[in-house]
Amino acid sequence: HIPFTHNSITINKAIKLLDQETLVTTSIDQRLNYWKLMNSEIQLKKSYFIEVSDISCMSVLEDEHQTIVVIAGSGFMVLKNRQ
Repeated sequence: HIPFTHNSITINKAIKLLDQETLVTTSIDQRLNYWKLMNSEIQLKKSYFIEVSDISCMSVLEDEHQTIVVIAGSGFMVLKNRQ
């Protein structure tokens, strides 16, 4: 059983698998969520409110020091997470 990934009952607008244990999702509820995948379960690790509405795409860039997430829709937003 996988729980709803966002508060709204809408389809996720963007999903990106970062590695075998980490998933990133966005939806029209204006949240960027990081999930931990463990066996057959999924657990929310972090959740951020994003200022971009009507999300149309997400791109993720990674290196050994940080993850950069770019979200576009009605505007765009760049988020950096240090690893």
